Amino acid sequence: MTAPEDVPGALRTISQLAEEYGPALDRAFRVLADGALTGPGAEKLHAGMAERHAAVRHAFTLAFQQVRALGGGDHPAPHIAAPRPMPPPSPGGYVGGDPDRLNALSTELGSAGRGWESAGAALAALLARLGLGTGPGREVGQAGEWVSSQVREVNRRRDDLMKQRPQPGESFGTGDFGTGEFGAPTEPDNVIDALGDEVFAAVEKGADALGLHPLGDAARFLNDNVAEPIGRPPTSSGSRSWPQRAE
Repeated sequence: MTAPEDVPGALRTISQLAEEYGPALDRAFRVLADGALTGPGAEKLHAGMAERHAAVRHAFTLAFQQVRALGGGDHPAPHIAAPRPMPPPSPGGYVGGDPDRLNALSTELGSAGRGWESAGAALAALLARLGLGTGPGREVGQAGEWVSSQVREVNRRRDDLMKQRPQPGESFGTGDFGTGEFGAPTEPDNVIDALGDEVFAAVEKGADALGLHPLGDAARFLNDNVAEPIGRPPTSSGSRSWPQRAE
């Protein structure tokens, strides 16, 4: 039979465990909300974390109520705040993330998981000493095991994103520069070429309209020779000469 004088100490212990370990996922929630992961995977992880957070809150509250029902204590019940809400998902189901934040998320999940497993074991042992069921302690421990199990998946996603980062010394022109109007890849040189044609054509046309033929000649020369994309073969003569207007 539990002595009444044991109850106040047990209530204080449960409150301390709840206050220390109840918010164990807070930093992980913040890192996830700050963009560590986006898309359906982030939503699924957040939902799983929120579910375990709620389970831990319930377990500590239930354990406290069971002990207080034994009599001999009026210690206030512990309070564990709700988790930080997840931002709305990105439009179009975009999937991505930030490798550095994912690394931080992995660390936070590992720490929270170990903390809950330890707290669950301590809570179960306390309840057993008082002759009560150890279910709340097991519930906290199981939540910790689930959180710890997510570390591998987070690390896998981090490694996948790291592979997509440009490697040191990689050329700027490697891969697709962008997407054209109809989804076709657009290389940097083609972008420069198109812009050069438009700009110099406008200058040439305006100069000729105003009778400034030398300026128009200069625009043609710059477009054909100076602003041509890198890699275009030189003229057949191998040299570039200033154009002469026929009189």
